[in-house]
Amino acid sequence: MAEVYLFLYVVENYLRLFIEKVLTEKFGISYYNYVVVPKSISNGIVVRKEQEKKNLWIGVRGNFDLFYIDFSES
Repeated sequence: MAEVYLFLYVVENYLRLFIEKVLTEKFGISYYNYVVVPKSISNGIVVRKEQEKKNLWIGVRGNFDLFYIDFSES
């Protein structure tokens, strides 16, 4: 099961990096201002960032909000 988790982790993060690269090339570094994000996903991002601040044992997901979206939400 650990191999499956690792595979999904890698695929999910490569997809995030790919999406981030495409959006940055198209809109620039402030691409997030041009993307319409549903309220439910935005709320999830806020909750995960708050959890990360409260629980220091949770690893930092990334530098962009894109890294705080769960695969099941996309």
